[in-house]
Amino acid sequence: MIVPVPVSDVMATDVVTVSPDETAREAARRFREEDVGSLVVAGEDGRPVGIVADSDLVSSSPTTARSKRR
Repeated sequence: MIVPVPVSDVMATDVVTVSPDETAREAARRFREEDVGSLVVAGEDGRPVGIVADSDLVSSSPTTARSKRR
């Protein structure tokens, strides 16, 4: 059963960001270095433009990754 608490009580506030231009290899390195399961993709202005999970890199081929952008 999911406890009815605000998301703000369970969310991470110390997030790790990557640039949309970083490669999957660079993102994989960040996952290992930072010991996180997801990275916020931030644009040049620092605003979030997406999120990538470690499982996205493991389960995606380049073709699958392109189709997820839609």
